[in-house]
Amino acid sequence: MKPCTLLLCLGLFLALSALPVMAQDTEMKTDEAPAEYTLGEVVVSDTTSALENSTTVTVITAEELKNSGARTLSDAFKLVPGITTRTAADGTCRIDIRGMRTRQVKLLLNGVPFGSTYDGQFDPDAIPVENIARIKITQGATSVLYGDGGTAGVIDIITKKGTKETHGSVGFQAAQSDLYKVQGSVSGGTDDVDFYAGASYLTRNAYPVSYYFDQTANQDSQLRKNSDRQHTNVLANVTYKANESTNLGATVNYFDGSYGKPPIVYEKAADSYAKTRKYERVDSYDGIGTQLAMDHDFDGPIDTRLMVYGNVQHTEDNIYDDGNYDTQNNNNSAKQRSTSTTLGLNNQWGYDSDYMGRYTLGLIGEYQNYRETGFLIGTANDIVVEKSVKLYTVALQDDITLFEDFQLSLGLSGVGQSRSEKDASTYSYVVAGNYQIVEGTNFKLSHARKVRFPSVKNLYDSSAGDAELAHETTWHYEAGLTQALPWASTAELTVFRLDADNYIEKGATFYENNDKYQFRGVEFTLSSQFMEGLSTKLGYTFMESENLSDDATFSVLQYRPKHKATAEATYKTTFGTTLFGSFRYLGDQFAFNRAETDYKRIPDYAIVDVKVSQDITKNLSAYVGADNLTDTDYYESYGFPRPGRSVYTGLDYTF
Repeated sequence: MKPCTLLLCLGLFLALSALPVMAQDTEMKTDEAPAEYTLGEVVVSDTTSALENSTTVTVITAEELKNSGARTLSDAFKLVPGITTRTAADGTCRIDIRGMRTRQVKLLLNGVPFGSTYDGQFDPDAIPVENIARIKITQGATSVLYGDGGTAGVIDIITKKGTKETHGSVGFQAAQSDLYKVQGSVSGGTDDVDFYAGASYLTRNAYPVSYYFDQTANQDSQLRKNSDRQHTNVLANVTYKANESTNLGATVNYFDGSYGKPPIVYEKAADSYAKTRKYERVDSYDGIGTQLAMDHDFDGPIDTRLMVYGNVQHTEDNIYDDGNYDTQNNNNSAKQRSTSTTLGLNNQWGYDSDYMGRYTLGLIGEYQNYRETGFLIGTANDIVVEKSVKLYTVALQDDITLFEDFQLSLGLSGVGQSRSEKDASTYSYVVAGNYQIVEGTNFKLSHARKVRFPSVKNLYDSSAGDAELAHETTWHYEAGLTQALPWASTAELTVFRLDADNYIEKGATFYENNDKYQFRGVEFTLSSQFMEGLSTKLGYTFMESENLSDDATFSVLQYRPKHKATAEATYKTTFGTTLFGSFRYLGDQFAFNRAETDYKRIPDYAIVDVKVSQDITKNLSAYVGADNLTDTDYYESYGFPRPGRSVYTGLDYTF
């Protein structure tokens, strides 16, 4: 019996054998929320925040991540309305918010931007969830204090921190296809100092395709070719209370690994929708992000927060001759070694006035550098690229409670990008408000203008860059109603529209920003707790996507599903068992052919995930689960099949 199969059986045995023992304990166990390292948070969440109460903000807690069986950040977004996850030729998950792509999403990890300076994208599979205390996702009208970018939304990750008592954890997980993950953490502190450190390692030989997948010459086994992954992550933070008014903090996040990019399974010669097959791997990547933070409350209405941060990422990406992944002699084979560097400073000053609310002044300066070396077979010269840009923001936000039931938030910022060819500057603004009509009924309304400057890839790519590109501009319009219902239930309905102008896409030869897109739709959620220990959530998103560009061949936009429906339930028993199940359906989306002269609808799909965990003792728990329980054969991008059913098990020990 394979080790992985043995561990699956062992986990199931431990979970089930503990049931009769734990059934004797009638006191329900509740998971205490972990302490949060908020010192590096750019926009601090607060129940009195006028802006966050007036826009669409989704919070995912550490307990929810644990109950759902999420391993990495990409797993965390599967059930969030308005967000779709998609994996295609680049071999890693991308996060789309209301039709906008990952490059339009700003990801912060303890205040440090996580995206690449090259293309603005990030790899959510490279962020494990065990160190996360809270994920805050803001869609639409995000705060001007975040600076430029984030025209689709902002994902703010707040990690765990230490408390006075010493705590720790050790966990081990095994799944089909020889997936193993080990993790551990330790935290502690005194009255003035606390610390947290966590580390994890994940390895996977391949992921299984569905039993119902029709094998092709390029995918003739049940294990997806070139889909291995290895990842190591270490995160630590420390907080020092210098006095009653001043706190100091530092955080560091290190990661490294490698992964394959599974090739398309269809033949280009026989299928006009199949893209060129590449045999590509990220043979190594590593990075480190650091931040030093300070906040100080002056005597009186003024306070300040200062964050200095840096992020460096190295990647070696190789394109090989064939599926053996060992030679680079044919034309278009390539090696690319890149370094992405971000250095920044974010300083905020707050002023609490008696009548006009809280003013916050934000000053942000950021330096981005990208360096690349390597070769491309078929070209005369080696690749040597080094480019840098500078970004700056001056922002002012005012959150006002005009009277008891009405809040208003106003924000205005000047943003700019400095590059060797020219300097560009523009502005962003946010207007948002919420009104409690009656107790339990809240109406919200927001509008924003957001901008994103072109990335280094857009500007300087050796084959497709255009150094004269202008910035993208998006206008957001949103209205919503939140209603409290019986049985501890809450319903929320949001109507949104997003207009994107100068949208940057690759044209026939170069990147261009003469596209105009529009996304409009409705999001609905219903959260309930019908009985003690049971929590449920339903979600539905309807979105129309349209290309309004003058030269558009057709108005359809590819890979923007019109329908997304989700359901999830968590039940905690009095004898230490936690049951979790989720369902998600995505439908009515399209793929373009290679020439982008035609399109077709891709199959709708539905995925069911389940997990059962059992407390064996006060400190030890076991769990089993299955991703894609029904073994659905599906793809999120044409010709790239996603994982079939995968059963996993694990043990967690805390002290």
